[in-house]
Amino acid sequence: MNPAGYHALLLVLRFGSRLTKEDADVIRYLKSVLGENFIEKHCIIIMTYGDVFKNKQEVGEIEVSFEEWCKQQGGYFKEMFHEVNGRILLFDNRKKPDVQDQQRQQLVSMVDQLMDGDRRYTNSKFVKAQKAREKVISKKRISAINDKVREDTSIILSSLRKIKDYRDIDDKISALRDLTGNIHALSENINQEDNQTGLLLPARDIILQAQSEVERELMYLELHKEMEQKKNDQVQESQREIERLRAELAEYAKGQEKSKENINRLEKKYQEIRDNDNSSIASSIMSGFNPNPEDAARLCSLY
Repeated sequence: MNPAGYHALLLVLRFGSRLTKEDADVIRYLKSVLGENFIEKHCIIIMTYGDVFKNKQEVGEIEVSFEEWCKQQGGYFKEMFHEVNGRILLFDNRKKPDVQDQQRQQLVSMVDQLMDGDRRYTNSKFVKAQKAREKVISKKRISAINDKVREDTSIILSSLRKIKDYRDIDDKISALRDLTGNIHALSENINQEDNQTGLLLPARDIILQAQSEVERELMYLELHKEMEQKKNDQVQESQREIERLRAELAEYAKGQEKSKENINRLEKKYQEIRDNDNSSIASSIMSGFNPNPEDAARLCSLY
């Protein structure tokens, strides 16, 4: 920057070319670099191709003076014409040297008029516009970050779709937890870049949407796994209970068989005792008398 500053800033336009939105964007950018009021206080518009304008006057396409023609224009040119307070000169570089000298003298005169108001564009004014320049740079950086966030989010959502195709639920949960960690790291980076300015709110919203979708899928899978685990635990518990009942039933059946054997043994023992007792009684009776063979056989049959 020139320490002494500048008498005026010249904005060169070409006659016959319409100002477009892109041109207006350039003007806005210059304002952000040089200061919001640099056009109003320090700028002079130089319109080139003055010979084309003169030719159009000669053939009757333009029937007014250049100044009047400027006032009749609309769009972005009208805004700029009013902003420079009518400081605009038509230059024709094809004219003779004396005419070109006259054009330059008109420019010097217009610059002198700016100097009457002490409107030199100095280094101090450039420094004052520093915040605006930083804001422009910040916006460009923010725009780049937003683009990067959109790209990263697209990758995250693509990974989520692939994870959903995994067959093993444990593999799904593990991959989703890793993905959640990546999202948290990205979100933390955005918070640091934003530094409480709020300029990265759109990027943060994009990340939050992706984070919500991933966490929702992770929560569903973890809940599904927990329910499956409980179901398996219940099945295993039921199987253990069935095995216990089977063992008890087998033990009971074994006891019943043993009890039956004991009963049979007791019945047999009882029969043996009864048979022995009957034989003893019969012998005692027979020893007391000597019946005839027919009576003896009858008595024995009673026992």
